[in-house]
Amino acid sequence: MPWGERENAYFAYSGMFVGERTLRNWCSKLMAQNAIAKVGGSTYWKTEFVNGIKVRTQVQREDTIAYYNRRTEIIQQETGKNILAGMTRKGAYKEAWGVAYSLLWDELKCCYYCCKGFLLTAFSNDETMIELLELTRQISGKEERLSL
Repeated sequence: MPWGERENAYFAYSGMFVGERTLRNWCSKLMAQNAIAKVGGSTYWKTEFVNGIKVRTQVQREDTIAYYNRRTEIIQQETGKNILAGMTRKGAYKEAWGVAYSLLWDELKCCYYCCKGFLLTAFSNDETMIELLELTRQISGKEERLSL
């Protein structure tokens, strides 16, 4: 699930707001300690603006195929143009990604992407998660104790 959705889910679960950047930092620290790992299966998402509000919805993989095919086509074309213009291959490819996303956003008014999930590993335990919740509680000033 996208980080913004994880932020909302954490709030729904704990009643406390923790920003997207903080969740990313926690995640990287937990991964570094082998407490969590990315799992193989991905979920697919679509982001668009509806009445000026950013909306993320989960979609089926099949819904993304035309988008990914078109993106690949644009990236290949733009990378070739950039290399002919004298850019390094790495720079040409990086620039082509930005162009592809911009063109597709202009065409479709949305973007599609996939997100991997996380799984507690054998090296983790519920105490790690409770400790994170307790630290959040202390920072936010909430009085009730949390449990999983």
